This record gives sequence, C-alpha cells and structure tokens, in this order.
Amino acid sequence: MPTSSLIPFFIAFTVLLALLVLFIVSFLIIQKQKQNAYQADKERMLFDHQNKLLLARIEEQERTMDEISREIHDHIGQMLSFAKMNMFSISAHATVAAQKETIETVQSLLAQLMIDVQNISHNLNGEFIRKRGLITIIDDELKYINAPDRFVCSLVVNGDAVSFEPQSELLIYRIAQEAMHNATKHSRASALTVTLTYDGDIFAMEVSDNGVGFQTESLPEMKGIGFLNMVQRANLLNGTFAIDSAPGNGCRILFSTSYQNLLRSLPIAASDIKE
Repeated sequence: MPTSSLIPFFIAFTVLLALLVLFIVSFLIIQKQKQNAYQADKERMLFDHQNKLLLARIEEQERTMDEISREIHDHIGQMLSFAKMNMFSISAHATVAAQKETIETVQSLLAQLMIDVQNISHNLNGEFIRKRGLITIIDDELKYINAPDRFVCSLVVNGDAVSFEPQSELLIYRIAQEAMHNATKHSRASALTVTLTYDGDIFAMEVSDNGVGFQTESLPEMKGIGFLNMVQRANLLNGTFAIDSAPGNGCRILFSTSYQNLLRSLPIAASDIKE
C-alpha cells in the first residue's frame, strides 16, 4: 500500500486517539469534581449538624443560668433584704456602743452581699445581658471586679461601635466573662484590660492581664470546661480564637470575626461560610 494512502488513516487514528484521551481526562475531572462536591456537601452537613448541637448545648446552659439567676434574685435577694431589715430593728434596741458597732458592721456586710448577689444574678441572666448591650455589660463587669481595688481594670473601644445580633453579643460576652474570671482567679494580676475593636467589617476583642502567665502548650491538659466553652462559642460565631501567654508575661485572650457573622441569626450555616 502506498505511503500516501496511509496518511489519512494515521491522521484519523491520531484524532480518534486524542478524542479518546480527552474524553478520559474530562471524565476523570468530572468524577473528581463530583467527588469533591459530595465530600464538601457531606462536610457542610456535618458542620451544620455539629453547630446546631453546639448551639442547643449552649442554649441549655443559658436556660440553666437564667433559672439560677431567678432563684438568686427571688429567694436569696429577698432573704438578704429581710435580714437587713431585722438588723435595723435590732439596732434600735442596742444600748451598748460595742453592740451598735457590731450591728453596723453586719449591716455593711449585708449591703455589700446584696450588691454581690444582684451582680451575680445579672451576669447569669442572658436576657438582662442582651438588653444591656455588649459594651455596657463588659464595663459593668470590670467595675465590679475593680470594686475591691485589687485590680486596675479598663475598657478600651476602638472605632465606631456597632450593635450586633443579641445572641451574638451574648456569646462574645460569655467569652470575655470567662477570660476575666480566669484572670481574677488564677493570674495573680494587678491590671486587666478589655479591648473591643470595630474595624469596618471586622470585630476583634482582646482580654489581657499582667499576671504570671502560663505555658500555652499545657492547655489541652488543663482541667475544667472554661477553655472549651470559649472555643465553642468562638466557633459558633465562625471566629478565630487564640491564647497568647508565657510564664511571667501575662495572658492575652484574642477573638475576632466578621460583622457578617455577628449580624446574622444563629445557627450559622456552613453553606454561608466563605472558603
């Protein structure tokens, strides 16, 4: 067979082979895309499910704290008021100076205890916190911490403050509250600062102290649920959470997320999260 007559055959064979290779490559790409899409959908469904379970757990914690708040306000608060009234009655019959001085001391202690009980009740009550707003409630908490003059507490607000969805502000406050309480209980600090930054479309919060600090590598080994609660709340807001600390260098709790995440109703859907 002449060579010239084989040329069309080789051309046709080459074209068919190229089409076959193109088909196989296209098929593999499409299958890979389908597999990736399936895996992404599966991960999103799992993320949404975990988020809903987490939100339900946190809401149950809030309901429990609301009930405790009401019990403290309605029963312990009333009992303290009754005790204070009785002390006034007793003071009217005191004739000795030492007795009057003791009664005045007890009255002073009861008055301070009533303030403490009221503050605890308010800090446990989610609805009260939602109504007060994030900046106000953090400022109130810092003033309460600073009342015994053991801490130099300060609140710094950078940028123009924005009111977010009430449930989001409650979650942010719970992160700050846990961080502030850890600082007062464990850090042996003398200064505590909460910094809120409103930067266009990003919200950031930093809770810092000048205490003894600790090795962050030991966090997974620490007992208690405080650290886990902060992480879970940050995750619900699709935010970043970090702890910066070292022995002798104090501690910084860092949280940030976008306005978009804080202005929407919870739970946050994974399908809405930008890759």
